[in-house]
Amino acid sequence: MEHSTSSVDSAIAGSIAGFVSRVVVSPLDVIKIRWQLSSHSSHSFTRTFRHVIDTHGVLGLFRGNLWGLLLWISYGAVQFPVYEQCKLYTGESGLGRVLSGSMAACFATTLTFPLDVLRTRRISAHSHHFNNIFRGLGPGLMSIAPMSGITFALHEYLLKSGVEKATSGMIAGTVARAIIFPLDTIKRRMMAQGLQHVESGKTIKHYSGALHCAQSIWKEEGVLAFFRGVSPSLVKTGIGSSITFFVYETSLHYLNTHPTLRNLSYKTGS
Repeated sequence: MEHSTSSVDSAIAGSIAGFVSRVVVSPLDVIKIRWQLSSHSSHSFTRTFRHVIDTHGVLGLFRGNLWGLLLWISYGAVQFPVYEQCKLYTGESGLGRVLSGSMAACFATTLTFPLDVLRTRRISAHSHHFNNIFRGLGPGLMSIAPMSGITFALHEYLLKSGVEKATSGMIAGTVARAIIFPLDTIKRRMMAQGLQHVESGKTIKHYSGALHCAQSIWKEEGVLAFFRGVSPSLVKTGIGSSITFFVYETSLHYLNTHPTLRNLSYKTGS
């Protein structure tokens, strides 16, 4: 990955990457979250997709997209410059990249988590409740830290191995998402608990904590419920990671090679 001499450049490139990625993968994200929050094993990707289209039309596939755009623009603006700064201390080794990616993700997730909660509630329950907007942060950090660490480390390893940057981003993101997906399911359930699910009409169960949530899913729905929505999630993450890394590095390169635009970015960030 190219190194920016300015955190402002990294933030601008990260924001652009987050915006472009979000616009492209939004429909898959809506399907994934709706499916993930369903407690019915009979629900499928096609059934959830058809329900969204029949009930809300094509625009239903972009429900919650405003919160999603705000989330990923903000997330990208924080994650990439923090990652670059962390690497100055952790080094360029594989472990150093994992640690840097994990720390950057935790920092960015904590700052933007309320936007993720509001997006999940809007998609799953037509809700704009602003109460408990940090609910699910614990499992959220537990899932995003290893995922981001693995993604960044694997992406840079593949780049050095000669893999094209868009392809390396897709592989890295998909592998990381597959590993941590059960934790993401717990996070989504915690975010939306107590609200009425738009598809089933049932109230999403209350949980006393992440462990209680995991135990309830395991006992009441079985182990496969932790992976409900994994197929659209892997497709979404693969495409999203590919776009994110490609757009980020392309934008960063453009900023670094165009002095006029670069100077403007400094003034904007000052």
